[in-house]
Amino acid sequence: KSEMRTLQAQIAPHFMYNTLGTILSLAEDGQNEALITTIMALSNFYRLSLNKGRDWISVAEEKAHVENYLAIQKMRYGVILEYEIDIDTDILEEHMLKILLQPLIENAIYHGIKKTRRRGRIGLRGWAQDGFLMFTVEDNGLGLNYTELEALRENLLHYDVSSQGSGFGLYNVYKRIQLY
Repeated sequence: KSEMRTLQAQIAPHFMYNTLGTILSLAEDGQNEALITTIMALSNFYRLSLNKGRDWISVAEEKAHVENYLAIQKMRYGVILEYEIDIDTDILEEHMLKILLQPLIENAIYHGIKKTRRRGRIGLRGWAQDGFLMFTVEDNGLGLNYTELEALRENLLHYDVSSQGSGFGLYNVYKRIQLY
């Protein structure tokens, strides 16, 4: 549980740094409505992240967490970021480990669409299948070839937390699921 909570705590600082940069830019540009929207989304994001110390939340709460994250990213990227969330209503009251989807969405933005220099699209889907909650995160970014996919899988198995390399968000989700 200690390792699990440490992993959860490591997600937030990087996101906070980027969001404060967005807030600063909005303030400097005098975009007060966007500034208010972003600060409210950030507040809701952290309220859901903290979740009174609980590790499990409803799918509806996890969905709200992702929506707050994407609202902030939409302020940052404007018209070049589009997204769609399609989670079956019959699973919204089910419970899941918190902060599993947002790091995957973040990876889709930063490793999928950001480098394409064109309008990016993120899709999040959720449904129940054979007694399991199923989620997919898709983007219209560069994608991975077979060699890159195999390297990513290998990195998940042998991740070195002391290295400055990429892949922390995905490893974090993988490891927390593994621990539970």
